[in-house]
Amino acid sequence: MLALRDPADVRATLPAALPATAAGSITEWPLLEVELEEVRVRGWAADLEESAHDLHGVGVAIRNRIGEPLAAISVYAPAVRLREQDMPAVAAALQETATMIAGAA
Repeated sequence: MLALRDPADVRATLPAALPATAAGSITEWPLLEVELEEVRVRGWAADLEESAHDLHGVGVAIRNRIGEPLAAISVYAPAVRLREQDMPAVAAALQETATMIAGAA
């Protein structure tokens, strides 16, 4: 959801010093900005031990009929079960699910 917001709004919302929640957390603004752009281009977010040790996740936005983000859905699993190379397939399944949810809203 953060990647879909205006970059100036993201800067205004988050603290100047980005806190770490795990060893892989992004704590520098330039790195966060690069990551958010990658999410925008790719269409889904990946968490590679950024929020917790040995935990990977994939998330996508649920959008309304005009494409605005309303909510998000994600899947998290131990890193050994949700490998980085498997994330595009998981993201595709999540995007399909998000489209179904959006159509029901």
